[in-house]
Amino acid sequence: MLVYKDGRFQEILDPGLHRRPRRRLQVRVPVRPRLVVVPAQEVLTADGLSVRISLALAVRTADPRRWFEAVENADSFVYSAVQIALRDLMVPAELRRAAAEVATARAQGQAVLERARSEVAATRALANAARMIAEQPALLQLRTLQAVEAGGATVVLTQGSAPVPGTPPQG
Repeated sequence: MLVYKDGRFQEILDPGLHRRPRRRLQVRVPVRPRLVVVPAQEVLTADGLSVRISLALAVRTADPRRWFEAVENADSFVYSAVQIALRDLMVPAELRRAAAEVATARAQGQAVLERARSEVAATRALANAARMIAEQPALLQLRTLQAVEAGGATVVLTQGSAPVPGTPPQG
């Protein structure tokens, strides 16, 4: 407890009951730890993601006289200062939208790149298969047998240069 006489600081009293002499003001100062809660606010991270931050500050009065004399309401002052500091970390809505668009464009670009890589890989596989068949024609017959075995495919086999039944003669 702080004691003032005629508006001037006199002393700090220890916790407990004290007599209050005339013309003296006694001010109770909370010195126990207490929580100051700041509600959630959105903040952008370094990689452009929006996160919500809420804070709970543990506040303890170290100097009761300064707590009382420095500002009107010290807890409100601490709350406002922390909230302003969080706002300094916040990014305006336009920049958040721009960062989200950049992240979306980056993800879409990576998806297009991955599709292109898959297409190149498929084309290489086909080119390798064509080269192998050109070098060893028997592979085509083996592949044909695999297709027949798997089922669901219509395979027309011809022998030599004989016409396939149901096709018009050539020549």
